[in-house]
Amino acid sequence: QDGQPWFVAADICRCIGISNSRDATAALDDDEKGVALTDTLGGPQEVSIVSESGLYALILRSRKAVTPGTVQHRFRKWITSEVIPAIRKTGGYGAPSEGSVERDMRRMSDFIRTQKKLIQAQEDLVEFTRSKLAFDTIRSLVQTTALSDSEIAAAVGSHPGYVAYVRSTTGQTEPVEAALQP
Repeated sequence: QDGQPWFVAADICRCIGISNSRDATAALDDDEKGVALTDTLGGPQEVSIVSESGLYALILRSRKAVTPGTVQHRFRKWITSEVIPAIRKTGGYGAPSEGSVERDMRRMSDFIRTQKKLIQAQEDLVEFTRSKLAFDTIRSLVQTTALSDSEIAAAVGSHPGYVAYVRSTTGQTEPVEAALQP
């Protein structure tokens, strides 16, 4: 009415846990309540309506609507943080269409899948870097020390068989000291 949002009092009272909407609206100021005609299966009927101010007054009277964790509290938060601001900005409120919800879910799934691939690529890079560093360290120790495969493996946290493999790739088949002995 008058370009302002009005709400069906019985619906609001039911949502915020007030059982008697007639008594609740009777306590509102005259500018916060009214009557509107609505079409029903039985023909046009009058319903009690409340203005935005009346809505806030009803919500503030409901103990359940200000008790965190209740359905009524979540309803109050939805009305005051989503519905009323949308009405002010756009002149109306409409729940998101199923198509947009499905589209958003698909986008979120795609985003999550992409993030998982990125994480896997980063983990692969870390593992490759770790392997390359271990290989280079072992190769350097094989080429410059007289340490045995077991000693090198213990020093770098590897397996003696892997050290032997690295040693074979360098052409160095035995420790440096052994190679230098006549």
